[in-house]
Amino acid sequence: MPIQPPRVPKRLDPQPLDGLEDRAEHVALALTGTDLSGQAAQRILFEEVRLRRVSFAETSLEEIRLLDAEVEESDFSGAVWDRARLTRAAFKNCRLLGLQLVEAALQDVRFEDCNLSSALFIGATCSHLGFDRCVLREASFQSARLNGASFRDCDLSGADLRGASLKGADFRGANLSGVQVGPKDLQGAIIDPSQALQLIELFGVRVKDPGEDLED
Repeated sequence: MPIQPPRVPKRLDPQPLDGLEDRAEHVALALTGTDLSGQAAQRILFEEVRLRRVSFAETSLEEIRLLDAEVEESDFSGAVWDRARLTRAAFKNCRLLGLQLVEAALQDVRFEDCNLSSALFIGATCSHLGFDRCVLREASFQSARLNGASFRDCDLSGADLRGASLKGADFRGANLSGVQVGPKDLQGAIIDPSQALQLIELFGVRVKDPGEDLED
């Protein structure tokens, strides 16, 4: 089943948002050029929203809910969103360096051309999750449920996939250099032929041509 796009009305009235408060609900709004960085709140809801050039950098938003959201050119660097729930959300050209989505629930979420270096998805439960042309260097997906997730043409160098569920996960075209993963973790994952040699060498297996001499 393909990733479902956000259900956002074509026309949304721009509205100001000066701050974030506990249990606040922000429905059917468009935000552009808004700085919310460094703020903290719990159980906020954003529903049917279009966010562009909005900064959530260094925010601490526990149990935030993002439902039907289109997000472009926005900054989430260093944000801590523990136990977040993201449903039908699309991120394009966003900075998410070091974003923490620990024990989050992501359903029908897509990241396109985003930088998620060092992001944490530890223990996340994901359904219909896609990364397209994203930078995920040294990101951690430890013990995350990533069955069916797509990482097409992404940079996963140094990423941590130990203990993750990867059945049906598609890594074709991704850079897997230095990725931390075990053979059992990769059961059911999809890779392309050029990646097979790269992964074999990660597991300590040396590959040599039949006529090549062995080193002492």
